[in-house]
Amino acid sequence: MALARIARVDGVLALLLPQAVLDELGAQVGDEFDVALRDQTLIVRPRSEAEQLAQVDAILDDLFLERKSVYEALAEGAG
Repeated sequence: MALARIARVDGVLALLLPQAVLDELGAQVGDEFDVALRDQTLIVRPRSEAEQLAQVDAILDDLFLERKSVYEALAEGAG
């Protein structure tokens, strides 16, 4: 695990990540990332990957809605 620091850059707080972490992410100056916090864990994901996951989520949501009646029938039969 690498150490990161909070610094003030141009009047804004910034999380400074080690170069090794940035290299592993393939990050370049100006790249955008989605950032989320789950159970006090910071999740940093390149925007392109996040966009792809959002598309997959949307497809799965549509698929679920299309087959909702089938899933409901299966659930009723299980009881």
